[in-house]
Amino acid sequence: MLLTIVSVVLLLLIGRVLYMAIGAGVIVIAPPPPRKKIKVFSIGLSRTGTTSMTVALDRLGWKTYHALIHLAKYPLLGETDKQARVVKRWAEAFDAFTDIPPSTVYRELAELYPDARFVLTTRDPDAWAKSMVSFAPKTLSKSVVEKPFFHTGGLFRALYGENWLENSFDDWRQIYIDYEQGVQQFFAGKPGRLLELNVTGGEGWQELAEFLGVESVSGSFPHVDVMDLTFGKQLRTQLSYIPAWLIYILTGGWLRH
Repeated sequence: MLLTIVSVVLLLLIGRVLYMAIGAGVIVIAPPPPRKKIKVFSIGLSRTGTTSMTVALDRLGWKTYHALIHLAKYPLLGETDKQARVVKRWAEAFDAFTDIPPSTVYRELAELYPDARFVLTTRDPDAWAKSMVSFAPKTLSKSVVEKPFFHTGGLFRALYGENWLENSFDDWRQIYIDYEQGVQQFFAGKPGRLLELNVTGGEGWQELAEFLGVESVSGSFPHVDVMDLTFGKQLRTQLSYIPAWLIYILTGGWLRH
């Protein structure tokens, strides 16, 4: 009896750990092939509708991952090399990527995938800066983001600067302006590869579907809380890939791709 109780408790603990690890993105389960021929990278900054983009791209048929920290290798705190670099095997793992990991390496991604499409989610710079002044210190903690198994400290430093937790309103506003201008300049000579989409301003299905060359969908554009996504829909989708992989293997899918 005691052994049974201990076994149940251990299974519950293991299940809880796996639930948290998958939800937090420490463990990532990629979908089985096939993949879309054209990848999509959402390269907007935090608080610009990146979570909504995840749900939207999923509905349009792209297997999408929100905030895949493994997409790039980021320098650890104190390292002299500050350059983030794409990890190709993870870039191959999904059809589309959203949130800020692809924002740190969009130039390299554009070279690796010459047919890929990029969506820059935009927002009023003042409204964005005000949001980040509140979001960064309250939601993100240096004691968490600098953990070796998360590597998110390097992610935020690569995009928002070495002292990002101390940024003022003016700092955040300038970061936004500089980043947006950098993206626009990079894609200026690459027609058809960049869509600027103001999700918070009401743009959505029509612009995105037209850009990707697919039919639009009915209903309002999704507005989703990040925690509801990562520990809800995204987690359930990740778990659904486990039986999908079993079917793929048992039906000989690995011989076809």
